[in-house]
Amino acid sequence: MNPLQIVLIVLAIALPFALFLWHERSQTNPASRWPMLAKMLEFSYSDNPPSLKGQWKERQVHLQAADFGALMTSPMKAGGSFRVEIGPRKAAEEASGMVVPDRIAIPDSALDEEFLIRATPAAAGEGVDLGLLRKVSRFPGAWILAVPGQVEMRLASAPMQAAQVRDAADILVSLADALESL
Repeated sequence: MNPLQIVLIVLAIALPFALFLWHERSQTNPASRWPMLAKMLEFSYSDNPPSLKGQWKERQVHLQAADFGALMTSPMKAGGSFRVEIGPRKAAEEASGMVVPDRIAIPDSALDEEFLIRATPAAAGEGVDLGLLRKVSRFPGAWILAVPGQVEMRLASAPMQAAQVRDAADILVSLADALESL
């Protein structure tokens, strides 16, 4: 084999692999994917760090890339003193310790095995219904925290599809609406 044939064989193998890696990176990188999502969702995009901001169901939502994945927040008008936390059961129990005094019972056994809901006062936990938990289950590792003035959701991976952003925004808006009506 002459050197030109070896170079061509190496290029024939390396080029498709390089294109595959470039495509994967562009599809999983918020900086390259979110500008297009911003247009689709009619949100604004800013970089450094990559973030989306816009109105969803008459509420402001902000999605920002983070080291752990992404953080979506929305302001809330609910006042008073409350805290509602929804997280993966195992991680939430480890974070709170063995005794979880502010735990809210989930009537669905499958969802109860997957999630832990903590609410102070307990009445604030009434804003979390089974439909909301089913939506949250579409985001593995998601952690939601609602306190007066803001509701936030930490996502283990940044959403790369418009439907994922809409679903996450729906979760925050639904929880904020429910907590404001208590």
